[in-house]
Amino acid sequence: MRVALLLCGMALAAPSYAQGHGASEAQARVEPSFADSTKPPQREIDKLTSGSLVEIGKVEALPASCREAFAKLTHEAAFALANPGQPYQATDAIGPGQPLPWRRLIFGGLSRDRCLVYYELGGIAATQAVVVFDLSAAGKATLSWGGVDGGRVPDLPSLVSRMAGGAFRQGGPGRW
Repeated sequence: MRVALLLCGMALAAPSYAQGHGASEAQARVEPSFADSTKPPQREIDKLTSGSLVEIGKVEALPASCREAFAKLTHEAAFALANPGQPYQATDAIGPGQPLPWRRLIFGGLSRDRCLVYYELGGIAATQAVVVFDLSAAGKATLSWGGVDGGRVPDLPSLVSRMAGGAFRQGGPGRW
């Protein structure tokens, strides 16, 4: 199932394939192609290792533009990301009561022009994912890079090191 989801996510990055398989043109264009790269481009790694990225531990510390871009990327009507330690929908078994977010922040990173979100994604097989947004356009966050299944790391420097080393696979529609 994991392989099928990953292959589906990679395939949907190509608009013509996605449109032919039930996705709208807008859905097919939500995410840029990362050329199936398991690590960010060198210019992105340079930005993330410049020393200006500060670790954050609360969803509320994410800029509004980053929260909006994350909601769009995850195809959520409204931003939904639990804080570390808070309940989230870790499995595919949905219980009674209020619906829980499908994602929970592990930690984030923030600089003048970057917003990094490292989070857990629930479902059949819970996993970790990371997305990096470019904040250089005034009031707008744009997806710069993202990956899934890179394993759990304890802190921001370890995460950036794993990203630079190619530990993450590509995500895509349905995988964020």
